[in-house]
Amino acid sequence: MPNKKLLAGILGLFIAALTLLAFLVFFQKEETISKGFDTPFASSNKTSTPTIEISPPPTSTPSPKPKIKPPELAETDPISEVLSNENLDLTGAVNKLLEMLPKLDAERQSEAAHHIANLSDDAVCPTWSKMVTSNSLPQPAAEVLFNDMLNRPHELLMPFLGSIADQPAHPLHRDSTDVLEALFGQPPQGTPWSVWVKNSQLQESSGR
Repeated sequence: MPNKKLLAGILGLFIAALTLLAFLVFFQKEETISKGFDTPFASSNKTSTPTIEISPPPTSTPSPKPKIKPPELAETDPISEVLSNENLDLTGAVNKLLEMLPKLDAERQSEAAHHIANLSDDAVCPTWSKMVTSNSLPQPAAEVLFNDMLNRPHELLMPFLGSIADQPAHPLHRDSTDVLEALFGQPPQGTPWSVWVKNSQLQESSGR
């Protein structure tokens, strides 16, 4: 009898062990199956958040600034330099302008000659009148000074015109003879204009 109870107990334990083992095996399979089904659903249900890459703004290389050239020094005007030179008296300024005449163009020669005429009183006038009579000045300047001389006193004007009238090749010969002829008429044949002018002036003086 006791052996039957012992055998029944052992058998009960054996059945219980088999039941526990079967439960563990079944539970392990269920867990494996559930994991197998969870993985794809989990991965498929995940919403992937797009990654926005913010790249830094391109660094623009500043274009080189243009080099500012210093303003070129304006060429000095030789006529203005003479006129503004306080160290020159009237004769000095006239002489400086006369010296630069050959270096100037025709228009500037006329301009300089007008300044020479304006700066010259009757005492300074002979400085350039001799240059006009000797035809040693540029033509544009000589014409300006010739016209200025026409407004000078007769004691300066007459010798000036007579000297030029005696030079047929002088550019101002015709202008001089026209003035003298209007004042004194034609000289006798063979008589120089300068002599005729001088004699005519003497006759006028004695007749007064």
